[in-house]
Amino acid sequence: MTDPDFPPKSDASKPLATRFVLWTTGLLLAGVFAFLFVAQLSVFGKSAHAVFAIILGVGFTIALAVGLMALVFYSNRSGHDDEVGD
Repeated sequence: MTDPDFPPKSDASKPLATRFVLWTTGLLLAGVFAFLFVAQLSVFGKSAHAVFAIILGVGFTIALAVGLMALVFYSNRSGHDDEVGD
C-alpha cells in the first residue's frame, strides 16, 4: 500500500496565508535586527529605553499595517465587499 502523502508536497502547496505570514514575520524580524545593528552604532545618541520604544513602535505599526492589508485581501476574496455595494 502506498502513502498518498508521499512524496512530501512542496512549499507551493501551503496555503497562501501561511506563506504570507511567514514571509512578513521574517522580513519584520530582519528589519528589527537591522535597526538594532544601526542603533548600536550610536548614530542616534539615544538611550537604550528610547531605542527600545522606537523598535516597539515601528514593529507594532508594521504588524498593524500587515494585519489590515491581510484583512482587506481576505474581505475582497471572500465576497464581503460585493455584498456591501448592493
